[in-house]
Amino acid sequence: MNRIFGKAKEKAPPPNLTDVITGVDGRADNIEQKINKLDVELKKYKDQMLKMREGPAKNAVKQKALRVLKQRKMYENQASGLRNQAFNMEQANFAVQSLKDTQSTVAAMKTGVKQMQKEFKNIKIDEIEDIQDDMADMLEQADEVQDALGRPYGVPDIDEDELNAELDALGDEIALDDDTSYLDEINTPSAPSREPGAESVKNKDGVEVDEFGLPKLHASFSLLLLEPGEYYFEDFSVFFTSQENVFQEKNISDEFLGRLKICSKSLVFVPRAVAKPIMKISLKECNVVDKMELKLFNKHSEILFIDCNVCIEMLAGNVLAPYSFKHVRMKYYALFNYAKVEDVLHVIGQLLRAASLPPADHNQMIATIVHSRQDRLKFDYAGVKDLDEDIILEENGSKISPLVVNPGKIILTSLSLYFQPFNNIELTNCVKIRLSDIKSIYKRRFLLQHVGLEIYGKEDDITSHMYLSVKNRVARDNLYSAILRQPSLNLSDSKQEIMTLQWQNGTISNFDYLLYVNSMADRTFNDLTQYPVFPWVISDYSSSELDLSDPDSLRDLSKPVGALNPVRLERLKQRYNEMAPPKFLYGSHYSNPGFVLFYLVRKYPHYMLCLQNGRFDHPDRMFNSIPDVFKNCLNNMADFKELVPEFYDTSTRGEFLTNMYGINFGSKHDGTRVGDVKLPPWAKSPEDFVDKLRTALESDYVSSRLHHWIDLIFGYKQVGEEAAKADNEFYYICYEGGVDLDAVTDWTRRNALEIQIMEFGQIPKQVFKKPHPSRTRSVMALQKQLSQMSTSEDGDSLSEDIPVYWNWNKVSTTPISTYQTHKAEITGLAFSSDSLYFYSIAEDGFFKKCCMSGYKQELNVSISRTALTSFILLEDNKTAIIGCANHKIEIYNIECCCVIDTIDAHEDTVSCLGWCSQTRRLISGSHDCSIYVWSASLPWKPFRLASALKANIQHYDKVICLTISKNEDFLASGSENGDLFVWSLLTYKLVYKLKGHTGAVTSLNFSPGTERLISCSRDKSFRVYDINTGTEVYVKFMDQELNGLIWDDRKVVLAGCGGALYIWDLVLSSLVQQFQAHRNAVTALTCNKDGSVIVTGGHDRKVHFWSAANENESGSSN
Repeated sequence: MNRIFGKAKEKAPPPNLTDVITGVDGRADNIEQKINKLDVELKKYKDQMLKMREGPAKNAVKQKALRVLKQRKMYENQASGLRNQAFNMEQANFAVQSLKDTQSTVAAMKTGVKQMQKEFKNIKIDEIEDIQDDMADMLEQADEVQDALGRPYGVPDIDEDELNAELDALGDEIALDDDTSYLDEINTPSAPSREPGAESVKNKDGVEVDEFGLPKLHASFSLLLLEPGEYYFEDFSVFFTSQENVFQEKNISDEFLGRLKICSKSLVFVPRAVAKPIMKISLKECNVVDKMELKLFNKHSEILFIDCNVCIEMLAGNVLAPYSFKHVRMKYYALFNYAKVEDVLHVIGQLLRAASLPPADHNQMIATIVHSRQDRLKFDYAGVKDLDEDIILEENGSKISPLVVNPGKIILTSLSLYFQPFNNIELTNCVKIRLSDIKSIYKRRFLLQHVGLEIYGKEDDITSHMYLSVKNRVARDNLYSAILRQPSLNLSDSKQEIMTLQWQNGTISNFDYLLYVNSMADRTFNDLTQYPVFPWVISDYSSSELDLSDPDSLRDLSKPVGALNPVRLERLKQRYNEMAPPKFLYGSHYSNPGFVLFYLVRKYPHYMLCLQNGRFDHPDRMFNSIPDVFKNCLNNMADFKELVPEFYDTSTRGEFLTNMYGINFGSKHDGTRVGDVKLPPWAKSPEDFVDKLRTALESDYVSSRLHHWIDLIFGYKQVGEEAAKADNEFYYICYEGGVDLDAVTDWTRRNALEIQIMEFGQIPKQVFKKPHPSRTRSVMALQKQLSQMSTSEDGDSLSEDIPVYWNWNKVSTTPISTYQTHKAEITGLAFSSDSLYFYSIAEDGFFKKCCMSGYKQELNVSISRTALTSFILLEDNKTAIIGCANHKIEIYNIECCCVIDTIDAHEDTVSCLGWCSQTRRLISGSHDCSIYVWSASLPWKPFRLASALKANIQHYDKVICLTISKNEDFLASGSENGDLFVWSLLTYKLVYKLKGHTGAVTSLNFSPGTERLISCSRDKSFRVYDINTGTEVYVKFMDQELNGLIWDDRKVVLAGCGGALYIWDLVLSSLVQQFQAHRNAVTALTCNKDGSVIVTGGHDRKVHFWSAANENESGSSN
């Protein structure tokens, strides 16, 4: 039959209540997840608003927050409806199950009656009375059972207040799961939570609320409440109390509700109530930590039992103050709301065993636990929003902030860099910075190890900065390289290569330059062991008026602080001479965490409490008086500290000198309370004090001597023989390379070394191996010059020492004239001294002369059958010296139109020529790897080679170019292998070998004052060097190989091998103009005397004339 009519389709079973309840609960759980995400987003907007001023921007963020609140309310209503629906179905399901149980009971009772009847036959008549009594009892019991089974199971009567309290507690548990970060930015103190005197906002019930009207929770926990080097692992929701009978009550008060934080050295309880103190129990002080059974709500429950000798109370009333140490044996009880005591006790048991070990063994065991947790940590893909985002690299690492190391996992994807901590201290599960938002990346040292990486992003982003450390240098370099390889990375132009030159020219301040040098030396605001260091610049703290024109008012920057007092220095040297190796002159450092917080304790008091185990320093030893501190730095045998940037940062208005939070730091021996810092008599206020210090820092006197201090702290006087000569020697362990922690296998010794490095201080990384160049012009001098310019008419009243710059702001991109009379590549160009005539040579062997009036050719002569390779015109405008590919030098008389001398100078192509007009010396360079200096005369007279040759300067590769300084003291030469040399023309000895170029050096030029040398190369870069020190002060890479240059000490015109012409402003470090001058390489480049006409020659055999503005410009090109 089935074959004919087919088989009937089986009907799906009807839905049962259990399945429906499961489905509804699942929908409710999904909505709860959405609510949790909205809570995170709401917290983000809240943090943004806290950092914003009133205005449209803040209102826009507030509108977003309100939108999120509306969405959350809608989801909450939906979730509530689903929960109610599920609750009703559970009640119905319970009733159905009760009926089934009743039916089963009745059936069982019928069976029982049948058995009773069967047995009744065996009962004797005289026992009937007893049976009746028994039956009566059984029926009475059966009625009671029926009553019990049939009793309605509705919602019991519950006190409305109790229900609301329970719901509030549940909501607080959810909120407490997202503890706020201890410090997102270094300039945003995390405590106290409000300014002194500010009124808290409360709702109608008297409960403190935030700006969104939500209940305010205890958000004061941060990693700064732990010891430096302590780790926070996880936390649990608990009821925590020292009173055991609390748990005997029917309803436990929510005043005992909070979070129990499990840390590597302590247990920390953060109560829900803001007014109650945070309690910290050191694991070393615990006598017993175990589970115990307690009868709770008519059943036995397990709680955590803690017996300890000391308890530390912190932030009572959410007010920042020294911690309270309770040295009394106490017992505490913790009832876990969700976790099992056994699981928590297993974690605490490991930490208790570690706490019982010596410090070195303790650190080793904790490190093992940390590494194990990092290895087990799985990346949370919920933060990945793009489907195309691929994971490139995963690495165990830590996020660094002042006094805090938080371990986790570093994940690099094709679009973002993530840090996922193994705890919940961050606002989100993953800290994320998009690669496209990263502006700069720096390799850093951390605890004298090359394991750090500091990333800066957009300042307006939630995550604008990340400082990470990994296990070793290889891992750090791999992460750095992997980030740089990602196509989505878009780093801003680095200013590293331009800062020194800009500082020399006076376009950036001493303050900004010192911040830059500190950064290059791995000094960062996120590491107190390597905090930026600034110098004392004023030495007068007693006068009523400060005279910055008096050198005695300013500090000698050529000496370290320890050498400023000659009497103390002599005593230190005596101690040094009597000391056994390793010797050191100063037993204290100029910067360490203690010194930094000594100055900044009023601004960052929570850092000091962390560093000093919950205590401030003794009031008499605190930073109370600036004159007293400077006096102590001059005379004390153990005080050599310098300053921090805040002393010169006018944007902060000297707030670090005031007790801005009204903290009770205690009273000094004379009974006066510690308040604001005492200022010198010449300072009217903290703001005035900082303003005057900044003025002194930027003064001409300090500007002209600041390079000496840079040499001591960051430069060549930092270590070695020069440090000894400068009285600048510290204990060996604080120098980079003084100790290799990776090579120390003894954990006890390693622990001791780490403590020493942390507490003593670290010498900055050596940035400059040569003397730092001096400043040629201060910001004040530049401003004075610009003011002079604005008040002068046509520059007539300008002083002679003000440099004159050519006006290359805008060059015509269409040539004013072009001629193509050569039949091969142009190799040399020159103007006559009066700029009326123009000359050119080429590989076709011809020498040509052109009149600038009408651009008419007046001379066309064949000099050689081989290529002409180099050319100079002497000051008489009659004599042309031409180098040839046949290793000869031809001397051509333009008036007579004939060659008047031929010098068989070299063994290969003569590639470059120079002329000393004052001493009448001809200098020639060749592909035979030599430079010859010849004695000559003008008017030209032929000479004998043997007698005329004054010097033979040998090179390692082909000589490509050379240039002579204006004062004729120096000769610079460039080779094909990238070598760049500076020679003395007085002794013909090498002065400097300048490093930097990796390709052939194609052109060179000294500045008019011989302070600097500029070069360009086939490696696409041009570089500027300071001649006094041999230091590279500027480097910039272009997009083409470079073939030539001309400059006026401010702007440089560069010839590209791809035909481009670049005009670059060295002072502003910006591209003024770029255009295509030739189809192929630009092979020759020059300009007339006033720079109004630029001439280029190319591989295309053409010569182009380009127009620039005719008027000169002094000091500016605006």
